Amino acid sequence: MLQAHADLRGAEAREKRAEVDAQDAQRQYDRELIVQQKGVSTPAAMDTATARLGMTKAALAAAHADVAAAKARVEVARVNLENCYVRAPFAGRITQKLTDIGEIVFGFTSAGNAGNGGIASIADFSTLQVEADVSESQVAKLALGTPAEIALDAFPDRKYRGKVAEVRPRVDRAKATVTVKVAFVDDPRDVLPDMGAKVTFLARELDEAAQKAAPTPAIQPDAVVDKGETKAVFAVQPDETVRSVAVVTGPSLGNLVSLRQGPPAGTRIVRSPPPNMKDGMRIKEKQ
Repeated sequence: MLQAHADLRGAEAREKRAEVDAQDAQRQYDRELIVQQKGVSTPAAMDTATARLGMTKAALAAAHADVAAAKARVEVARVNLENCYVRAPFAGRITQKLTDIGEIVFGFTSAGNAGNGGIASIADFSTLQVEADVSESQVAKLALGTPAEIALDAFPDRKYRGKVAEVRPRVDRAKATVTVKVAFVDDPRDVLPDMGAKVTFLARELDEAAQKAAPTPAIQPDAVVDKGETKAVFAVQPDETVRSVAVVTGPSLGNLVSLRQGPPAGTRIVRSPPPNMKDGMRIKEKQ
């Protein structure tokens, strides 16, 4: 690129000199023409002036051509330099480096697959979404734009506002769930792809005060067993047995009931337990 610009500057300098020579030859020719008209010029002097004018005009035309060629070489060099850059198709962050220095990188195949893995994987973090599996019995309560709260395992003290962006029109028969995509409303600048997350769907959007409040645990109402003066739930233990845990319920949260006291968040509990269920019974999770 630098050499091409240097060649262009040299060609422009030669063009300028050729212009000066042509102008000088034109003046000399004009003088000889006036002298000849007065009858005091010789034919040889006129021939010399005419020849010099023709040569300088030819040299000027050649200089113009050299400048044009030099400009073309500069453009070629610029294009070649531009082709040395690898530009992302969109603004984002590199999530994976796929090629080391010195390796050969091939283009994409006709099928759209990278021939040699590409150079890097990039992601637009402003479009990150959370995929949540929602029970098919509950998915009818959701719609595009339904507000949600997103809690990330990596940042348990933070809450992110979200909204339903897509409800996939397909049911996973093995799990009886539907995949729902939830988009971030708040800036997910610290969120990374494939982070674990929990999504709570809300009746109304969280305000600033609600975002700062401590999370309120809640459960399905049919999991609560009324034992007269107390209430309890059956918590599933690591060995797949159940144990009764006393709970104190609070106000309803949509289709859930809040817990003022009870098992820790994330505990598996039994919904609609049979009347004969008791501590130590072994259960099998319904598929």
